[in-house]
Amino acid sequence: MELTKIDRRQLLSHIKRIVVKVGSSTIAQKFNLNAERLDRLVDDLATVKGQGKEVILVTSGAIVAGTGKLGFAHRPQTLPEL
Repeated sequence: MELTKIDRRQLLSHIKRIVVKVGSSTIAQKFNLNAERLDRLVDDLATVKGQGKEVILVTSGAIVAGTGKLGFAHRPQTLPEL
């Protein structure tokens, strides 16, 4: 069964918490965070939060950001480096 737009809106009106999973390539380029993309993401999530929803952001971007800050030329492979 396919949901119509009205059905989706009704379904979404009952949702209290939204989990957003963002891959590192969405918020980073090579080994640096992309501030413009992060700003847009934060604005979008703030809009959703302003609608009374709890927002949880999950990302693998921490490794990418740390890789650049630590001066690695490539993605770390060992658990201690990660």
